[in-house]
Amino acid sequence: AAQHMTIPTVRLKLLAFTLGAGIAGLAGAIFASVQQGVYPSTFELPLLITIYAAIILGGLGSIPGVLLGAAIMTILPELLRFPEYSNWLFLVVLILGTIMYLKSWKLVPAVFAGMIAIGFIANVIFLAIGVPYLTTAEWAKGPLAPVLGSWIFMPEERVLIGNIAFVALVVAVAWMSLLTRRTTIILLPFVLWLAIFTWEVRLMLEPSITRQLLVGALLVVLMATRPQGIFGKPRVEVL
Repeated sequence: AAQHMTIPTVRLKLLAFTLGAGIAGLAGAIFASVQQGVYPSTFELPLLITIYAAIILGGLGSIPGVLLGAAIMTILPELLRFPEYSNWLFLVVLILGTIMYLKSWKLVPAVFAGMIAIGFIANVIFLAIGVPYLTTAEWAKGPLAPVLGSWIFMPEERVLIGNIAFVALVVAVAWMSLLTRRTTIILLPFVLWLAIFTWEVRLMLEPSITRQLLVGALLVVLMATRPQGIFGKPRVEVL
């Protein structure tokens, strides 16, 4: 179509390739001068995945989107290094994600009330069957400690029970994707509680793995809800 409109497509492709290569070369020169050396180990697979994820997150074909994606992929992992920041970030993302999924303010109070009730019920069940647990002072820290300590049951075998909870969470999320919206909303309070329980019991023990899981989950959710990225535009192909 562009050729029929007398647009020089070959020249524009070469121009885009040349400009892109020139900018990449300039960035590489600046990077090498700042680092005072460049080695093959500098550009390992995790770095390449991070760069690719930033492009996907921001949106292909959008310069502001790529800048935003790079900022998110740079700042987000650093925030997750600190438990006091990662807890707040996880809760904010969980709440905002739930609100965006429900798309109705009428359902939000009911879902979160159900989640809170399930937490207290789970506490009673764990105590009734005699699961060894840690006291609030032994694991809860920060301003949310009193609330989490009375709501989240913290077992002594955090690794074992946390692994079981993580597998259950993955299975529950995968199963919910096959159900109707009404059934999903009914199960949502339990899944939200299970996510917070897994986060506090298991994922907080290994921040490095948790960062990778959260970034991966963020990309999966974004690709499922908005494949073109945050600022990218939907592609329309004419066959």
